[in-house]
Amino acid sequence: MARGVRIAVTTVVVAAVAATAAAVWIAQAEPSDPPTARASAGHAPTPAGPPSLVAPPEGPGGQPGGASPSPTQPPARPAAAFAMTVRYVYDGDTLQLQLDTANAVVTTTNPIRVRLIGVDTPEAQPTAQCWSAEATDALRRLAPVGSRIWVAPDRDSWDDYGRRLFSAWTDDGRFIEGELVASGAAKAIRVWPNVTNHPYLSGLEQRAASERKGRWGGC
Repeated sequence: MARGVRIAVTTVVVAAVAATAAAVWIAQAEPSDPPTARASAGHAPTPAGPPSLVAPPEGPGGQPGGASPSPTQPPARPAAAFAMTVRYVYDGDTLQLQLDTANAVVTTTNPIRVRLIGVDTPEAQPTAQCWSAEATDALRRLAPVGSRIWVAPDRDSWDDYGRRLFSAWTDDGRFIEGELVASGAAKAIRVWPNVTNHPYLSGLEQRAASERKGRWGGC
């Protein structure tokens, strides 16, 4: 083979090897799951609230305050919970609460709209659905206007409608979401990332449905 031909072949081979190495480096440097792909797959990142509204540090079980979730035992009120006064009950899963003194999670003493985590009750507006009145009454019994309840965030304390998201306990320690589901007033829902108590609530729903309690027998 002529010397000029050998030089040309060698140059082509070297260029091909360099191009292959560059392609491998780029593939390794680029993320395999870009944000647009995650969003289209239903895994869009949760909008973050202000730094002062971050949930308390998680314990081994992923629950604020360090308690481990249980599918059979109601979650105890975490140490990070704080008391709020009930000002109004909108329906079976939404109420208006107010702090006496602002804190790192709720930075205002104005009344705020709160959606209970992990449960869903029939809508009262614009058209009342079956069992909506009964579900609203159930929450009013657990959290009467003027009473004090205890609330705590899970992983994200804001929803897409500007409401705060909290789990709630009565002043004597009863888990409000669990009481609603166990009575058949609410069903359990799983909305990421606030899923700490879903196993427990889901078990209550299955039992209430099998026993045809509340909405399961009346609607």
